[in-house]
Formats: sequence, C-alpha cells, structure tokens
Amino acid sequence: MLRGCSASGNRLEFRMDPSQAVRDEIADLSRGDLEAVLSYYTDDVYFEDTSVPTPCRTKAEMRDFMKVFYDAFPDLRIEIRDVFESGHYVTAEYDLLGTMRGEFLGHPPTGKAFRIKAVS
Repeated sequence: MLRGCSASGNRLEFRMDPSQAVRDEIADLSRGDLEAVLSYYTDDVYFEDTSVPTPCRTKAEMRDFMKVFYDAFPDLRIEIRDVFESGHYVTAEYDLLGTMRGEFLGHPPTGKAFRIKAVS
C-alpha cells in the first residue's frame, strides 16, 4: 500500500488523502525518519526552500540536504497549527522547533533553541 493511500473494493484503485499524507510526512520529519520522508517524493523531486540557496532537483540531492539539516538540528520537531485542503492542493501551517547543534549553510552551531513559523 502506498503511503497516504487507501484501497477501495476488489479493484486496484487507490485514493490518496492529500491532507493526511501531509500530516504523515510532517510526523516523519518530526521523528527524524529520513527514509520515510523521502518516500513521499519521486526521483525527479523539485524541492525549494527559501533558506537554501539552490533547490533540490533529485531525491539524492534532497537526501543530502536533509542529512545536513538533521545534523544541524538533531532535536527538530514540528507542531502542526492547521492544514487546509482544496482538491489535491494542501497547505500546512506549522512551527519548527529545535536547537542548532551543528553547522548549517556555513553558519557555526549556536546551541540556541528556536521556534519558527512556517507554511508549506
């Protein structure tokens, strides 16, 4: 069974619940489960984050970015504020919380805790 999907009847028909898939991915991110997070993306993923100078264009690039991210913020957790869905479009509002314990994008670790509001 694909993540975020459910089977229907005897036919091989899958229906994805987009908002549940987003909630599940955020839970996997918060647990630090890199392989589970990557399972939501295809090999030709395009992932752009305003804090990163260049987007990830492949799953391998995304894996490398996520490893650096988890090394810098090993206690990262995410608290969902709200999830909005319209058809296949989903927007999530959440807070990122953690402590900068490793280098990130050339910045040395600060040891300081943070809370950042975010939208995806």
